[in-house]
Amino acid sequence: MGLEFVDGECFMSSVVTNKWSDWSTQTWNDNKLALRVHKIQDDYVIERKSPSGSSDEWKFVRIAHLDSRGNAVKIGLYCCSPTKEGMSVVFDQLSIQPSDGTYHHKAS
Repeated sequence: MGLEFVDGECFMSSVVTNKWSDWSTQTWNDNKLALRVHKIQDDYVIERKSPSGSSDEWKFVRIAHLDSRGNAVKIGLYCCSPTKEGMSVVFDQLSIQPSDGTYHHKAS
């Protein structure tokens, strides 16, 4: 999950790979993005907002299923420039915390 620049436009994108990969995109009009991921067994609820947005501005993006078969799942930060050298990227923050059980689509 992150930002991709394609043909001069910025997209929020997500790739999930089990046996096959699926790729989803949404236009995103900023070069910054805040993400929140909630793990529910082998499913991951992904939410997004602008980094300057308030805590009630989280919006649902997708539910991703990773078939972990009981194995640990590794997460981290990643960037790449597939066609040119000299790219510069700044990751402002990474925080991994226990969930309080609330997320955007959870019933009240």
